[in-house]
Amino acid sequence: MSDYLIRVEFEDVDSYKIAHHTKLLAYLERARTHYFRNMGISLGELPFAVLVQQVSMRFISSAKLFDEVTVSAAIKSCESYKFVVEQKIMRGSELLVKAQVTHALQDFNNSEVVAVPDTFFELMKLHK
Repeated sequence: MSDYLIRVEFEDVDSYKIAHHTKLLAYLERARTHYFRNMGISLGELPFAVLVQQVSMRFISSAKLFDEVTVSAAIKSCESYKFVVEQKIMRGSELLVKAQVTHALQDFNNSEVVAVPDTFFELMKLHK
């Protein structure tokens, strides 16, 4: 599992000084990108697009202005044509958000669905 540290900034919060859910979704995206980079996969150099197919988020507690939160990401499961990244947003030891993001892969040239490569299955095995 890969961790990414983020500080909740003024632009991220509403008038109650609570991080807006859309910002939390952006934190998840940023952490997933860093996860792949840390695992040696450069998303910009792949011959296919990594598309978000489904997002499931459970909000447990609020992130607040100037909180330091840690966003984790790891591939939880892989199938032939999709994979799921499990993510959490934590403030210290307190769980704020649990999420699962399902991805599909699409060829840049012909827009066809691409099979999940072995590399992704190997990453999943690292985190079990």
